[in-house]
Amino acid sequence: MACNVNPSSVKVEESCDSTGGMSYEFYYALVSDVADPFPAPPANPVDFAAGVTVTTDFTMVATKTFHTIEADLFSVSLGSVSEGEENNLSMKNDLKFRISGKSKTVSGFINSYLNKKLILVVPDNGNSQRLLGSKRIPAIITSAQEMSGEKNADNKTFEIIITVYGSIPYYYEAVGGIPLPV
Repeated sequence: MACNVNPSSVKVEESCDSTGGMSYEFYYALVSDVADPFPAPPANPVDFAAGVTVTTDFTMVATKTFHTIEADLFSVSLGSVSEGEENNLSMKNDLKFRISGKSKTVSGFINSYLNKKLILVVPDNGNSQRLLGSKRIPAIITSAQEMSGEKNADNKTFEIIITVYGSIPYYYEAVGGIPLPV
C-alpha cells in the first residue's frame, strides 16, 4: 500500500455508470495457492488511482486455481469502514452474501474454510473487480450462519461474512483474468 503519493486534486468523476451492488458470482482461493510474487499495487504509484490498482496477474501453485461462489442475486454487498485510533486508522472490509436452500455443499464449504486464509476477486455491477486479501493480510470468514426459518414460507438460507483488514479493497485490472479450472 502506497502512503506517499504525489498530491493531486480529488473530484467527482461524471459517469453514466452508477449501478450499485456486487455481482452474485465471485471467486476465491487459498492464499497458499497463489505463488510469489503476490499481485499488489506498484510500490511507487504515480497517482492515487495507481496506488489502489493491481495490474499483475495471479500465478498459481501447480494444479491450483480460483473457484466460484454463486450467491443469491442481489444479496452480495461490500462495505468498508475505518476503525482504530487517531493517527492509526485502517479499514475493515466486509463482503456479505446469502446462499438460499439447504445445501451440503455450502455446509461443507463453511466447515472447510473457517479459519483459512483466503483471497477473493469480487466483480461489482459496474465492470470493476475488487481484490480482497493479500499474503500478509488475508480475508477470513468471520461469520457464517445457517437459518432454517420458523414457518413454511420462511427462507432457508446461509449468511456468510468474509472480512479483510488493512486498506480499501484494491481494483483488480490484470489482463490475464482469474485462473479458473478448465
